[in-house]
Amino acid sequence: MLQTEPFLGYVYRLAKESGCMLQATLDKDTETMKEILELVHDTEVPLLRCNNETELTAIVNLACLSARDTYRVEREEKAGAGFADFIFYPETDCSADCIILELKVGDTPEDAIRQQVVS
Repeated sequence: MLQTEPFLGYVYRLAKESGCMLQATLDKDTETMKEILELVHDTEVPLLRCNNETELTAIVNLACLSARDTYRVEREEKAGAGFADFIFYPETDCSADCIILELKVGDTPEDAIRQQVVS
């Protein structure tokens, strides 16, 4: 219902963007992913609290809401040399890849990848 009823306003838009976020993730379309995360961030997070992991986790949860229809989402799962912030395990298509999401503030993507690689 959330994705089919425009009268729900912001909730409708968030549900639609969430579906776009999953598709952009699967397509590796980082520009669209960035735009959606910025939209959710700018509408949900108070200005003075925009770069801590708790707030970023809430943003990802909202932006990836529709992924829960086809993925089991686990938080702080053991992965590689640390813990992944999110792992999306496919439930409806067992041949699909898992999605691992590591949130970093002030680090590089390479740092996040290194954390997930088993040594």
